[in-house]
Amino acid sequence: MAEGDSWFRLPQIFPFPNTCIDYLQQLGYAITNLAHWGDTLDQMLLAGRFWPYIDGGDDLLLFSAGGNDIIGNGGLATFLNMFDVDHTKPSDAPYYVKQGFFDNLEVVVSNLELGLIRPMAARHANKKIIMHGYDYAIPRPQGEWLGSPMQSQGLDPTFNAGLCQAIVRLMIDAYNVRLKALASKYKDLFIYLDLRGTIGKAEWYDELHGNDAAARKIAAKFAKAIDAATVTTLQKSVARVYLPSRAAA
Repeated sequence: MAEGDSWFRLPQIFPFPNTCIDYLQQLGYAITNLAHWGDTLDQMLLAGRFWPYIDGGDDLLLFSAGGNDIIGNGGLATFLNMFDVDHTKPSDAPYYVKQGFFDNLEVVVSNLELGLIRPMAARHANKKIIMHGYDYAIPRPQGEWLGSPMQSQGLDPTFNAGLCQAIVRLMIDAYNVRLKALASKYKDLFIYLDLRGTIGKAEWYDELHGNDAAARKIAAKFAKAIDAATVTTLQKSVARVYLPSRAAA
């Protein structure tokens, strides 16, 4: 089953594109999709709508969360320093990202670990979570989520495109690094899917979401991860049924 934000579900009306979950379902994966655009990680964890499915028969939880919490909710400006004429190169991106961003990121990652991963380990150690860390979104002039907040700090996506993209890249990288660390810590339970570099520059529908072509590419990567996780789960189930324990032997 799937729980998440707009990377898993967008309004099913024109002109919004399909998402990777839409294409996974078209490929034949039986996925119950509880995702809703705009949802934050805290909202998903508080509602806990996915637990009845996981406590029931579903072995895989596809999870998409954190984007609205770290850069996508319109509050990006609070994490950025004002534009400085002495810091105009893409390599100056670290100058603009305040410590508050990293403090907030640690809260998000901690909530993910304490509110989802550890409870999953306690309730269903044999079931798995597959979670991604988004791709390098591109700020647009007057963009609702990235461009406008950046412009309010004097960072213009038109005249400082490389710098603005580098700032977002730094933030996305920081989130992916944290997710990768969680995957190493909970390697039998938490699968991290690196989607960075998947969406081409011409494949963005808007500032935060890929178009149909991008969604197909993301779906292909999820399908590969799902198939691998399913095979592992089946192998373990077969081993428990057919292989005698050392004590029994």
